[in-house]
Amino acid sequence: MPRGRALIAGGGIAGLAAALALRQAGYDVTIFERAGAIEPAGSALSLWPNAIAALDRLGVGARVRTEAAPIATMVLADRRGGALFGPHPLSSNQAFMVTRALLQSTLREALGAVDLRLGQPIAQLEQNADSVAFTLIDGTIARGDIAIVADGIWSPTATELLGNPPRYRGYGGVLALSDPVAGLASTGIAAEYQGDGARFGVFDIGNRRQYWFYMHDTPEADIASLTLGAVAERALHWPAVVRAAIAATPADRLLPFAVHARPAPRRLGHGRVLCVGDAAHAMEPNLGQGACQALEDAVALGSAASIVQPDAMLATYQSLRLARIRAFVRQSSDARHSAHGSLFKQRMARAMLRAVPSAIERRLLALMHDMPAYPLASLSHSRKRMTTPTRGSAL
Repeated sequence: MPRGRALIAGGGIAGLAAALALRQAGYDVTIFERAGAIEPAGSALSLWPNAIAALDRLGVGARVRTEAAPIATMVLADRRGGALFGPHPLSSNQAFMVTRALLQSTLREALGAVDLRLGQPIAQLEQNADSVAFTLIDGTIARGDIAIVADGIWSPTATELLGNPPRYRGYGGVLALSDPVAGLASTGIAAEYQGDGARFGVFDIGNRRQYWFYMHDTPEADIASLTLGAVAERALHWPAVVRAAIAATPADRLLPFAVHARPAPRRLGHGRVLCVGDAAHAMEPNLGQGACQALEDAVALGSAASIVQPDAMLATYQSLRLARIRAFVRQSSDARHSAHGSLFKQRMARAMLRAVPSAIERRLLALMHDMPAYPLASLSHSRKRMTTPTRGSAL
Protein backbone atom coordinates (compact mmCIF):
# COMPACT_ATOMS: atom_id res chain seq x y z
CA MET A 1 0.00 0.00 0.00
CA PRO A 2 1.43 3.44 -0.90
CA ARG A 3 2.67 5.61 1.94
CA GLY A 4 0.78 8.52 0.38
CA ARG A 5 0.19 10.54 -2.76
CA ALA A 6 2.48 13.38 -3.82
CA LEU A 7 1.50 16.16 -6.23
CA ILE A 8 4.48 17.80 -7.93
CA ALA A 9 4.37 21.16 -9.69
CA GLY A 10 7.12 21.24 -12.31
CA GLY A 11 8.75 18.63 -14.54
CA GLY A 12 12.31 19.96 -14.72
CA ILE A 13 15.37 18.48 -13.02
CA ALA A 14 14.14 19.25 -9.50
CA GLY A 15 10.64 17.93 -10.13
CA LEU A 16 11.73 14.75 -11.89
CA ALA A 17 14.34 13.97 -9.24
CA ALA A 18 11.83 14.63 -6.46
CA ALA A 19 9.33 12.33 -8.15
CA LEU A 20 11.91 9.58 -8.42
CA ALA A 21 12.92 9.90 -4.76
CA LEU A 22 9.33 9.97 -3.51
CA ARG A 23 8.33 6.99 -5.58
CA GLN A 24 11.29 5.05 -4.22
CA ALA A 25 10.03 5.98 -0.73
CA GLY A 26 6.66 4.38 -1.53
CA TYR A 27 4.57 7.34 -2.72
CA ASP A 28 2.24 7.51 -5.67
CA VAL A 29 3.39 10.51 -7.68
CA THR A 30 1.71 12.83 -10.17
CA ILE A 31 3.71 15.53 -11.97
CA PHE A 32 2.01 18.61 -13.38
CA GLU A 33 4.04 20.53 -15.97
CA ARG A 34 2.75 23.72 -17.54
CA ALA A 35 4.72 23.21 -20.78
CA GLY A 36 3.41 20.93 -23.48
CA ALA A 37 6.69 18.97 -23.56
CA ILE A 38 9.66 18.53 -21.24
CA GLU A 39 12.52 20.21 -23.05
CA PRO A 40 15.89 21.12 -21.55
CA ALA A 41 16.61 24.82 -21.05
CA GLY A 42 20.24 25.88 -21.30
CA SER A 43 23.05 23.67 -22.50
CA ALA A 44 25.24 21.95 -19.89
CA LEU A 45 25.73 21.53 -16.17
CA SER A 46 28.61 20.69 -13.88
CA LEU A 47 27.76 17.78 -11.61
CA TRP A 48 30.22 17.78 -8.72
CA PRO A 49 30.81 14.79 -6.41
CA ASN A 50 27.81 15.57 -4.19
CA ALA A 51 25.51 15.52 -7.23
CA ILE A 52 26.95 12.22 -8.45
CA ALA A 53 26.41 10.79 -4.96
CA ALA A 54 22.81 12.02 -5.12
CA LEU A 55 22.28 10.40 -8.53
CA ASP A 56 23.71 7.15 -7.16
CA ARG A 57 21.28 7.34 -4.25
CA LEU A 58 18.48 7.79 -6.79
CA GLY A 59 19.78 4.81 -8.73
CA VAL A 60 20.69 6.62 -11.97
CA GLY A 61 24.37 7.50 -11.58
CA ALA A 62 25.61 4.76 -13.92
CA ARG A 63 24.24 6.33 -17.11
CA VAL A 64 25.76 9.72 -16.32
CA ARG A 65 29.14 8.09 -15.70
CA THR A 66 28.87 6.28 -19.04
CA GLU A 67 27.66 9.12 -21.25
CA ALA A 68 28.83 12.39 -19.66
CA ALA A 69 32.30 13.94 -19.85
CA PRO A 70 34.40 13.49 -16.69
CA ILE A 71 35.92 16.51 -14.97
CA ALA A 72 39.52 15.65 -14.13
CA THR A 73 40.75 19.04 -12.90
CA MET A 74 39.13 22.27 -11.76
CA VAL A 75 40.85 25.65 -11.67
CA LEU A 76 39.93 29.29 -11.13
CA ALA A 77 42.39 31.71 -12.73
CA ASP A 78 42.83 35.36 -13.66
CA ARG A 79 42.47 36.56 -17.24
CA ARG A 80 46.15 35.83 -17.94
CA GLY A 81 45.84 32.24 -16.71
CA GLY A 82 47.43 32.74 -13.30
CA ALA A 83 45.84 30.43 -10.73
CA LEU A 84 43.54 31.94 -8.10
CA PHE A 85 42.12 28.69 -6.71
CA GLY A 86 43.56 25.30 -7.64
CA PRO A 87 44.20 23.57 -9.91
CA HIS A 88 42.65 20.66 -8.02
CA PRO A 89 42.56 17.16 -9.52
CA LEU A 90 39.42 15.09 -9.04
CA SER A 91 39.39 11.34 -8.73
CA SER A 92 37.95 9.27 -11.55
CA ASN A 93 34.13 9.13 -11.66
CA GLN A 94 33.79 11.97 -9.14
CA ALA A 95 32.47 14.82 -11.28
CA PHE A 96 31.07 15.26 -14.78
CA MET A 97 29.94 17.81 -17.34
CA VAL A 98 26.52 16.75 -18.57
CA THR A 99 24.08 18.23 -21.03
CA ARG A 100 20.74 19.17 -19.55
CA ALA A 101 19.13 16.93 -22.15
CA LEU A 102 21.04 13.89 -20.88
CA LEU A 103 20.30 14.58 -17.22
CA GLN A 104 16.60 15.18 -17.81
CA SER A 105 16.20 12.12 -20.03
CA THR A 106 18.04 9.99 -17.44
CA LEU A 107 15.63 11.04 -14.70
CA ARG A 108 12.59 10.79 -16.95
CA GLU A 109 13.43 7.29 -18.19
CA ALA A 110 14.09 6.09 -14.64
CA LEU A 111 10.55 7.16 -13.71
CA GLY A 112 9.05 4.96 -16.42
CA ALA A 113 5.26 5.06 -16.55
CA VAL A 114 4.85 7.90 -14.07
CA ASP A 115 1.67 9.98 -14.12
CA LEU A 116 3.05 13.01 -15.99
CA ARG A 117 0.49 15.60 -17.06
CA LEU A 118 1.88 18.02 -19.64
CA GLY A 119 0.27 21.32 -20.54
CA GLN A 120 -1.31 21.48 -17.07
CA PRO A 121 -0.61 24.82 -15.33
CA ILE A 122 -1.79 25.04 -11.75
CA ALA A 123 -4.24 27.83 -11.02
CA GLN A 124 -4.44 27.37 -7.25
CA LEU A 125 -2.88 25.36 -4.45
CA GLU A 126 -4.78 24.75 -1.22
CA GLN A 127 -4.17 22.64 1.85
CA ASN A 128 -5.77 21.69 5.14
CA ALA A 129 -4.72 19.52 8.07
CA ASP A 130 -5.19 16.30 6.11
CA SER A 131 -4.47 16.94 2.43
CA VAL A 132 -3.40 19.24 -0.38
CA ALA A 133 -5.14 20.10 -3.63
CA PHE A 134 -4.12 21.51 -7.01
CA THR A 135 -6.81 23.28 -9.00
CA LEU A 136 -5.82 23.19 -12.66
CA ILE A 137 -6.54 25.89 -15.18
CA ASP A 138 -9.49 23.89 -16.56
CA GLY A 139 -11.05 23.62 -13.10
CA THR A 140 -10.01 20.02 -12.47
CA ILE A 141 -8.96 19.35 -8.86
CA ALA A 142 -6.20 16.88 -7.93
CA ARG A 143 -5.78 15.87 -4.29
CA GLY A 144 -2.85 14.37 -2.43
CA ASP A 145 -1.12 14.05 0.91
CA ILE A 146 1.81 16.39 0.12
CA ALA A 147 2.62 18.93 -2.57
CA ILE A 148 6.09 19.61 -3.97
CA VAL A 149 6.72 23.02 -5.55
CA ALA A 150 9.43 22.49 -8.18
CA ASP A 151 8.45 24.95 -10.89
CA GLY A 152 11.62 27.00 -10.92
CA ILE A 153 12.97 30.39 -10.01
CA TRP A 154 9.85 32.28 -11.14
CA SER A 155 7.45 30.13 -9.10
CA PRO A 156 4.78 32.46 -7.70
CA THR A 157 3.75 29.79 -5.19
CA ALA A 158 7.27 29.50 -3.79
CA THR A 159 7.63 33.27 -3.60
CA GLU A 160 4.39 33.53 -1.64
CA LEU A 161 5.34 30.68 0.68
CA LEU A 162 8.96 31.61 1.32
CA GLY A 163 9.01 35.37 0.90
CA ASN A 164 12.31 35.43 -1.04
CA PRO A 165 11.51 36.75 -4.53
CA PRO A 166 14.27 36.56 -7.15
CA ARG A 167 16.07 39.68 -8.34
CA TYR A 168 18.62 40.57 -10.97
CA ARG A 169 22.17 40.45 -9.61
CA GLY A 170 23.77 42.94 -11.99
CA TYR A 171 25.49 40.61 -14.43
CA GLY A 172 24.78 38.11 -17.17
CA GLY A 173 25.96 37.12 -20.61
CA VAL A 174 25.86 34.15 -22.96
CA LEU A 175 26.62 30.44 -22.88
CA ALA A 176 27.03 27.87 -25.62
CA LEU A 177 28.17 24.43 -26.69
CA SER A 178 30.88 24.60 -29.35
CA ASP A 179 31.47 22.34 -32.31
CA PRO A 180 34.66 20.22 -32.11
CA VAL A 181 37.69 22.44 -31.53
CA ALA A 182 40.52 21.74 -33.99
CA GLY A 183 43.59 20.28 -32.30
CA LEU A 184 41.95 20.09 -28.89
CA ALA A 185 42.81 17.12 -26.69
CA SER A 186 40.04 16.54 -24.15
CA THR A 187 41.79 16.78 -20.80
CA GLY A 188 38.75 17.08 -18.55
CA ILE A 189 39.64 20.57 -17.37
CA ALA A 190 36.94 22.81 -15.91
CA ALA A 191 38.41 26.31 -15.97
CA GLU A 192 37.12 29.78 -15.19
CA TYR A 193 39.08 32.96 -15.93
CA GLN A 194 38.25 36.22 -14.15
CA GLY A 195 39.01 39.85 -14.89
CA ASP A 196 37.61 43.23 -13.92
CA GLY A 197 33.84 42.97 -14.27
CA ALA A 198 33.97 39.95 -16.60
CA ARG A 199 34.79 36.27 -16.76
CA PHE A 200 34.91 33.33 -19.14
CA GLY A 201 34.42 29.66 -18.33
CA VAL A 202 35.55 26.77 -20.54
CA PHE A 203 34.74 23.12 -19.81
CA ASP A 204 35.42 19.93 -21.76
CA ILE A 205 32.10 18.35 -22.74
CA GLY A 206 33.52 15.41 -24.72
CA ASN A 207 34.30 14.73 -28.39
CA ARG A 208 36.60 17.80 -28.49
CA ARG A 209 33.63 20.06 -27.83
CA GLN A 210 33.53 22.79 -25.20
CA TYR A 211 30.84 24.24 -23.00
CA TRP A 212 31.69 27.87 -22.42
CA PHE A 213 30.17 31.01 -20.94
CA TYR A 214 30.85 34.72 -20.81
CA MET A 215 29.54 36.90 -17.97
CA HIS A 216 29.99 40.61 -17.45
CA ASP A 217 28.55 43.48 -15.46
CA THR A 218 25.71 44.91 -17.53
CA PRO A 219 22.18 46.30 -17.39
CA GLU A 220 19.75 43.45 -17.81
CA ALA A 221 18.19 45.01 -20.89
CA ASP A 222 21.50 44.88 -22.80
CA ILE A 223 22.10 41.14 -22.51
CA ALA A 224 19.87 40.04 -25.39
CA SER A 225 21.83 42.17 -27.89
CA LEU A 226 25.21 40.51 -27.18
CA THR A 227 26.55 38.85 -30.36
CA LEU A 228 29.17 36.18 -30.97
CA GLY A 229 31.33 38.74 -32.73
CA ALA A 230 31.21 41.07 -29.74
CA VAL A 231 32.11 38.24 -27.37
CA ALA A 232 35.00 37.17 -29.62
CA GLU A 233 36.33 40.72 -29.66
CA ARG A 234 36.17 40.95 -25.85
CA ALA A 235 38.07 37.64 -25.60
CA LEU A 236 41.08 38.81 -27.64
CA HIS A 237 43.36 39.20 -24.62
CA TRP A 238 42.08 36.22 -22.67
CA PRO A 239 43.57 32.67 -22.72
CA ALA A 240 43.78 30.87 -26.07
CA VAL A 241 41.42 28.10 -24.92
CA VAL A 242 38.67 30.71 -24.53
CA ARG A 243 39.23 32.13 -28.00
CA ALA A 244 39.33 28.64 -29.55
CA ALA A 245 35.99 27.64 -27.99
CA ILE A 246 34.32 30.82 -29.22
CA ALA A 247 35.77 30.40 -32.73
CA ALA A 248 34.31 26.86 -32.91
CA THR A 249 30.80 28.02 -32.01
CA PRO A 250 28.11 28.87 -34.61
CA ALA A 251 26.55 32.28 -34.08
CA ASP A 252 23.07 30.79 -33.60
CA ARG A 253 24.25 28.58 -30.73
CA LEU A 254 24.47 31.42 -28.17
CA LEU A 255 22.01 31.40 -25.27
CA PRO A 256 21.73 34.74 -23.47
CA PHE A 257 21.10 34.69 -19.72
CA ALA A 258 20.65 37.19 -16.94
CA VAL A 259 21.68 36.12 -13.45
CA HIS A 260 18.75 36.25 -11.05
CA ALA A 261 18.80 34.68 -7.60
CA ARG A 262 16.63 34.31 -4.54
CA PRO A 263 17.83 35.37 -1.09
CA ALA A 264 18.61 32.49 1.27
CA PRO A 265 15.26 31.04 2.39
CA ARG A 266 14.27 31.02 6.05
CA ARG A 267 11.96 28.06 5.53
CA LEU A 268 11.30 25.51 2.80
CA GLY A 269 7.55 25.33 2.77
CA HIS A 270 4.40 25.51 4.83
CA GLY A 271 2.25 22.71 6.22
CA ARG A 272 2.15 19.90 3.67
CA VAL A 273 3.73 21.97 0.88
CA LEU A 274 7.52 21.68 0.34
CA CYS A 275 9.68 23.67 -2.08
CA VAL A 276 12.70 22.24 -3.91
CA GLY A 277 15.30 23.37 -6.42
CA ASP A 278 15.30 26.88 -7.84
CA ALA A 279 11.78 27.46 -6.57
CA ALA A 280 13.25 27.43 -3.07
CA HIS A 281 16.85 28.54 -3.43
CA ALA A 282 17.83 29.73 -6.91
CA MET A 283 21.43 30.84 -6.38
CA GLU A 284 24.03 32.73 -8.35
CA PRO A 285 26.06 30.36 -10.57
CA ASN A 286 29.37 31.00 -8.84
CA LEU A 287 29.88 27.59 -7.23
CA GLY A 288 28.27 25.47 -9.96
CA GLN A 289 25.89 24.03 -7.37
CA GLY A 290 22.41 24.92 -8.63
CA ALA A 291 21.50 21.54 -10.13
CA CYS A 292 23.63 19.73 -7.55
CA GLN A 293 21.58 21.15 -4.70
CA ALA A 294 18.32 20.33 -6.49
CA LEU A 295 19.46 16.71 -6.63
CA GLU A 296 20.39 16.80 -2.94
CA ASP A 297 16.91 18.22 -2.23
CA ALA A 298 15.41 15.15 -3.88
CA VAL A 299 17.51 12.74 -1.82
CA ALA A 300 16.60 14.54 1.42
CA LEU A 301 12.94 14.62 0.38
CA GLY A 302 12.99 10.87 -0.21
CA SER A 303 14.73 10.40 3.11
CA ALA A 304 12.05 12.38 4.95
CA ALA A 305 9.31 10.54 3.09
CA SER A 306 10.72 7.18 4.15
CA ILE A 307 10.90 7.94 7.86
CA VAL A 308 7.96 10.20 8.78
CA GLN A 309 4.31 10.67 7.89
CA PRO A 310 3.23 13.34 5.38
CA ASP A 311 2.25 15.90 8.02
CA ALA A 312 5.76 15.77 9.52
CA MET A 313 7.72 15.79 6.28
CA LEU A 314 8.41 19.52 6.15
CA ALA A 315 9.96 19.63 9.62
CA THR A 316 12.21 16.68 8.80
CA TYR A 317 13.13 17.99 5.34
CA GLN A 318 14.05 21.38 6.78
CA SER A 319 16.17 19.80 9.49
CA LEU A 320 18.11 17.95 6.78
CA ARG A 321 18.45 20.75 4.25
CA LEU A 322 17.83 24.30 5.44
CA ALA A 323 21.22 25.10 6.99
CA ARG A 324 23.15 23.63 4.05
CA ILE A 325 20.97 25.41 1.48
CA ARG A 326 21.35 28.77 3.24
CA ALA A 327 25.13 28.34 3.33
CA PHE A 328 25.29 27.60 -0.40
CA VAL A 329 23.10 30.56 -1.33
CA ARG A 330 25.21 32.94 0.77
CA GLN A 331 28.52 31.53 -0.47
CA SER A 332 27.35 31.67 -4.10
CA SER A 333 26.52 35.34 -3.58
CA ASP A 334 29.82 36.11 -1.84
CA ALA A 335 31.79 34.42 -4.64
CA ARG A 336 30.62 37.07 -7.10
CA HIS A 337 33.01 39.64 -5.64
CA SER A 338 36.09 38.29 -7.40
CA ALA A 339 34.63 39.21 -10.80
CA HIS A 340 31.66 41.54 -10.27
CA GLY A 341 30.80 44.59 -8.27
CA SER A 342 33.17 47.36 -7.25
CA LEU A 343 36.71 47.24 -8.66
CA PHE A 344 38.15 47.41 -5.14
CA LYS A 345 36.16 44.35 -4.01
CA GLN A 346 37.09 42.41 -7.13
CA ARG A 347 40.81 42.92 -6.72
CA MET A 348 40.74 42.33 -2.97
CA ALA A 349 38.78 39.11 -3.49
CA ARG A 350 41.24 37.83 -6.09
CA ALA A 351 44.18 38.70 -3.85
CA MET A 352 42.57 36.79 -0.99
CA LEU A 353 41.96 33.78 -3.22
CA ARG A 354 45.64 33.71 -4.20
CA ALA A 355 46.62 33.74 -0.53
CA VAL A 356 44.56 30.70 0.54
CA PRO A 357 46.78 27.63 1.14
CA SER A 358 46.04 24.57 -0.97
CA ALA A 359 45.19 22.50 2.11
CA ILE A 360 42.43 24.93 3.07
CA GLU A 361 41.16 25.00 -0.53
CA ARG A 362 40.85 21.21 -0.44
CA ARG A 363 38.99 21.40 2.87
CA LEU A 364 36.55 23.95 1.43
CA LEU A 365 35.94 21.74 -1.58
CA ALA A 366 35.26 18.77 0.66
CA LEU A 367 32.62 20.74 2.57
CA MET A 368 30.87 21.51 -0.71
CA HIS A 369 31.40 18.24 -2.53
CA ASP A 370 30.67 15.68 0.20
CA MET A 371 26.95 14.98 0.24
CA PRO A 372 25.60 14.60 3.78
CA ALA A 373 24.49 11.14 4.84
CA TYR A 374 20.76 11.75 4.50
CA PRO A 375 19.27 8.99 6.66
CA LEU A 376 16.90 6.18 5.85
CA ALA A 377 16.32 5.34 9.53
CA SER A 378 14.15 7.15 12.05
CA LEU A 379 15.33 10.51 13.34
CA SER A 380 14.98 11.43 17.00
CA HIS A 381 12.44 14.13 16.20
CA SER A 382 10.52 12.20 13.58
CA ARG A 383 7.55 11.52 15.85
CA LYS A 384 6.99 15.19 16.54
CA ARG A 385 4.01 16.53 14.67
CA MET A 386 4.14 19.99 13.18
CA THR A 387 1.38 22.56 13.44
CA THR A 388 -0.71 22.49 10.28
CA PRO A 389 -3.01 25.16 8.82
CA THR A 390 -6.65 25.14 9.66
CA ARG A 391 -8.89 23.09 7.41
CA GLY A 392 -9.58 24.74 4.07
CA SER A 393 -6.90 27.43 4.33
CA ALA A 394 -5.39 28.65 1.07
CA LEU A 395 -1.71 29.49 0.60
